[in-house]
Amino acid sequence: MKLLHPLLALLPLAFAAFLPETSPAVNNVFGDENDFEVCLVAVKEMHACSIPCMVSSAQPVDCWPLDMKCMCGKKEKFFKEAKKCFHEKCGLTKSIGVMAATRKVCQACV
Repeated sequence: MKLLHPLLALLPLAFAAFLPETSPAVNNVFGDENDFEVCLVAVKEMHACSIPCMVSSAQPVDCWPLDMKCMCGKKEKFFKEAKKCFHEKCGLTKSIGVMAATRKVCQACV
């Protein structure tokens, strides 16, 4: 469990790599100004229970843990790997929200 806390600290940094340095209205890297807000909401919807799954699901798809750009680029394989872990670590109800949030991250942040 102690290892989980440092990983949680890295999650915002991992997602921050995909956020623009200026406001989306000035530097709209998302293609739609609303995607910036969607991205932030999606990141906030990621539960702590999903972190071990993000890490363990990265290796089978040849990505570094928490490299969302890589994992989202291989999303079908990644989601197949992550889904079972999300169910085990987060429970059925939370895992549905985690899957939805992860898909939003892939659509809006990467």
